[in-house]
Amino acid sequence: EWVNNGAFDEASDTDFYAGQKYWIFVTGSAGLMVGVVRYLYSYPDNLPGIFKEITDYHVDPQYTPLTVFISALSLAGGASLGPEQAMGNLGGGMATYVVENLLEFEPDNRKLVVLSGMSAALGALFPTPILGVLMIYELGNPPKAYMESVLLLSFGACTSFLVYYYLMEYTYLERMATSNRLADKWDFEEWQCMTGFVFGCISGAICITAIIFIGICKQVFARIKMRCNGLVDGLGTILCPTIGGLAVGTISWVCPLAIGDGNMVLAPIVKFGALNLISTHTLITSAFAKMLSLAISMNCGFIGGFVFPMIATGAMVGVVAHQQHDY
Repeated sequence: EWVNNGAFDEASDTDFYAGQKYWIFVTGSAGLMVGVVRYLYSYPDNLPGIFKEITDYHVDPQYTPLTVFISALSLAGGASLGPEQAMGNLGGGMATYVVENLLEFEPDNRKLVVLSGMSAALGALFPTPILGVLMIYELGNPPKAYMESVLLLSFGACTSFLVYYYLMEYTYLERMATSNRLADKWDFEEWQCMTGFVFGCISGAICITAIIFIGICKQVFARIKMRCNGLVDGLGTILCPTIGGLAVGTISWVCPLAIGDGNMVLAPIVKFGALNLISTHTLITSAFAKMLSLAISMNCGFIGGFVFPMIATGAMVGVVAHQQHDY
């Protein structure tokens, strides 16, 4: 892989400025390519994301190939985004094309087919296929009886999981070994309920912080694009992802845990963080850097989801809690 940071197999790979300077060139080049593709093919800026597509039970098949291609460029170029947007768009787009052009279904069945296509595409992303189904249920409201829709969505997810796992012997999100140390020694105490409440409040604060970053970056890049396009047609479309790529590369060079979608650094965060080989200061700074990289990537022109980067951010914060209160 071009990241070439020792596969994060040593704690020192996570330190400040442990990234590679050429990351800035790679991510900036990826941004330039994304901008050129968006300009040449007039890719619209107002297409709905995966959350909206799930609640609408519809994906525009016309833009599915471009969405997948731009997302592949984004993820390969180190953008702080996950693959769920492209995968959901691919499965949902194919299903939408089928129900609108090839086969006739009742309205509720049309919705289920589209959601099933998305579920099938998401099936191999997580260590267990049911997580893709649960993600859709968390975001949308599938029609029909609960068990009927669960079975249909699970069938597609399990099928894709089995095929992918048979071919690759792993899922996209790395499966980590289960530790039974806590289960063997843990005894329930009432104060732990309050601890869970505090964790929930902290998680909410983290999400609000991410939303604030996203809102700020959205306004910044919207203004850059508007003014640049006012000078030269298409300049903003090309310039914004280039600037975003350079910014993401610079942040990742300083805080290497912010590179990519977060899957690569998830295991090192848990492994070295639990052993106190990554300082609390590094983890907290990297968590903010990850959210900033996510906000930039989402609004500069890259395409992808925010689930995987937020999982990495949550892991950093969880390890900080472990370091402060090791029970």
